[in-house]
Amino acid sequence: ECGVSAAVDPWTLTDVTADALVAGLADQPRIAVLTFHQLCERRIAAARARTERDLLKEAQDAYPGNGDKHLFDVQMPYALALSNELLDEKYDALVVDEAQDFSDDYWFAVEELLRHSEEGPLYIFIDENQALYRQHAKLPVKDEPFHLTANCRNTAPIHRAGYAYYKGAAIDEPDLPGQDVRRMAIEGDTAQADAIASTVRSLLADGVRSEDITVLLAKRPKARLHALLQAHRLPAGTAWSIENPGQRNSVLVDTVGRFKGLEAPAVILWLGDETVAAEEWEVVYVGTTRAKSLLYVVGSTRALSALK
Repeated sequence: ECGVSAAVDPWTLTDVTADALVAGLADQPRIAVLTFHQLCERRIAAARARTERDLLKEAQDAYPGNGDKHLFDVQMPYALALSNELLDEKYDALVVDEAQDFSDDYWFAVEELLRHSEEGPLYIFIDENQALYRQHAKLPVKDEPFHLTANCRNTAPIHRAGYAYYKGAAIDEPDLPGQDVRRMAIEGDTAQADAIASTVRSLLADGVRSEDITVLLAKRPKARLHALLQAHRLPAGTAWSIENPGQRNSVLVDTVGRFKGLEAPAVILWLGDETVAAEEWEVVYVGTTRAKSLLYVVGSTRALSALK
């Protein structure tokens, strides 16, 4: 069995990237696709079924503390490590995506999942420019990294917009031409939602499929933004899909953090003043580079004027 683990926001137990991989590998029963915390839950449940030991309870006794962050960052990784002492099920190979979001506590448990810890392949994909969760762990590898220097996702204008915030090995600009990034400076949440809905309608009228359009939120609070968008009716047969990717005849609305690792032909990035004020440039980098062909950035004059 081969394990594939996708890093996620440590505050959640689901990840749209892992869901997309699950769908793509549905015909490969020997490949397991899991978020880190889904992996923890699976191993905790297996240990309980086989030994009647509650590893999560043991982890909570060993490292007492309250709150979701402590649960996800400390107790669940420790329970996963305990499961490795009880369960014979191991993986022949591990592929870890979004490794910049793994902490040292995560790696301690993950390495022991390999059936042959010394020879078993461990592939780690990392882009420190996408470190939205700031774990800053030491990777469990000594080899020199292999740099992926070709941008195979974006058009040249989108590449330039996103890589203004990139640091690291030089990335070749793609030869794929495309439309310029459109920046829409609009004041007020309601007016911004109006402009986003109008843009979506225009794209649909031009023949872009609803499934190829994604609205990404780099702005808070998301519940209010969802409501503002849902107040707008889309053309007959098309709906807003709130944090529920893969729906037919729907335009997805999701956060940058949840969508990290995925892509869409057309992206509308809703940028908040608070994101710019906090200089959360990694959010801007991730949000802009999710777009393959068309990118719209909507925000206040203040927010857009701060963009590089």
